[in-house]
Amino acid sequence: MARERKPGIKAPPASPAKIEVVPAILAYSPDEMRARIASVPDCPILQIDLMDGKFVNNKTVGLDELADFSFPPGKLIEYHLMVADPLEWIGRLPAENETIFQVHIESVEPAGIPRVREAVRARGLHCSLAWALNPPTPLPAIEPHLGGISEVLVMTVNPGFSGQKYLPEMEEKMRALRAAHPALTIEIDGGVDKSNAERAVNAGANRLAAASALFKQKNPQAACQELKRLANHI
Repeated sequence: MARERKPGIKAPPASPAKIEVVPAILAYSPDEMRARIASVPDCPILQIDLMDGKFVNNKTVGLDELADFSFPPGKLIEYHLMVADPLEWIGRLPAENETIFQVHIESVEPAGIPRVREAVRARGLHCSLAWALNPPTPLPAIEPHLGGISEVLVMTVNPGFSGQKYLPEMEEKMRALRAAHPALTIEIDGGVDKSNAERAVNAGANRLAAASALFKQKNPQAACQELKRLANHI
């Protein structure tokens, strides 16, 4: 998992050999979010998809609605910030759990990157930063900014809506990232299901965010376990 730490605090290395499946929760109200979280009780990591209607053409549950939201204890929370002003969201989102702020590199001007880093650092040592990048964005956009970062989120669809088709051409990004950064946690998000999980893992991904593949099933928890078994060749 991603770590941006102060000097002297060493982050644990990623383990590319272990593949995690992460429920990607896109909700339009706190009640809908609670229901989806309750449907995957045994998943240790939850990705919370957040959209402001500006960075992408969709709008989910907002900051004011989440101000007093409590996540189950012991869960790692990934906030996938598909928003135009990530600084505001980083500063105001609940962060009682271990938390990763996944910030789209496209939403930040180069001069603003130090401010994003500082905003995450200010939330405490249990909070960390990961960069996310959209399908059209090349890897050189994040390479200069990977210092202190141990997770990258590679979008395998254009962000905004669940249910889109997985883009296999993004596997070249995964391969290049894995070759250059062997210990990096490479998470992918978009269109992940049983038909493509293995090929994504073979390309270098070791964390798979899934939405429709889980929440369109009668038993999302069982679907998550099945996808994880497949990805880990169990």
